[in-house]
Amino acid sequence: MSRIRVPLVLQWICLIGIATVVYASGQSHSIPQSVAQYKVAIERVLSLSSRQILEPTFMQGSTAANALLKMPSFEQGTLSPLESFDASTFELVSREMKGFVVNRDETVFVKPETDFWVRLADSKGLEPDREYFHLLKRTYPESVWPIYGRQATDYSGCTDFGTNALTQAYMDWTSFQRRFPNAYKEGAQHQLKAVLEEMNSTCACGDKTSVISELEYFLQKNPNGDEAEIIKTRLNSIRNDEPEIMYDRPIKMRYKCSPG
Repeated sequence: MSRIRVPLVLQWICLIGIATVVYASGQSHSIPQSVAQYKVAIERVLSLSSRQILEPTFMQGSTAANALLKMPSFEQGTLSPLESFDASTFELVSREMKGFVVNRDETVFVKPETDFWVRLADSKGLEPDREYFHLLKRTYPESVWPIYGRQATDYSGCTDFGTNALTQAYMDWTSFQRRFPNAYKEGAQHQLKAVLEEMNSTCACGDKTSVISELEYFLQKNPNGDEAEIIKTRLNSIRNDEPEIMYDRPIKMRYKCSPG
């Protein structure tokens, strides 16, 4: 059965034994060393009683997650490391990636386990950690799907316009960036990019009114800037039922969308 690869929304040392698995084609592949490095880092954090900045450890985990998903090539039939592991190696990797949801059942992804990081930030982190992970939890209540999306299948969903969740997420992440300009820069920027991409989704869970309502609310709260100009243009197109040019071709908005 083919799997859908879902890229990680996010992206320091000791030498540890590395397990190796073999492809059916005869190729060999190793557990990325960054996985073992993250295991050491997160266990060190968990063992300490003092508060500390969690960002370096979290970024190590994100680096390991990216390595697990990295495709060695784009040739047909090529597998990522995570897909290539036998069952026992996969279980080992899942244990060593404490604080991340590791999955290859239908969809392939490694994503932060938001409850884990909220608990860790509350007990051992500093203020930027607490703010970041509580916001990440609000954005991804169950770790995988964002609050502004509605899951339809294992790997696809529609955009939940009209609840104001998209606009609120944008406001929350811009507020975080203003308050903590030097903390979690990459992660916060990624979340803002994800929200704006979803604002341009052509698969709405609800009707036309819900999309118009969300875009109007966004402009009410964010009336200026490049993003506002893009949203204004999109709002006019939707009001007039005009197709939008995306990927060099006209695409019309789909309402009450059921992706497949």
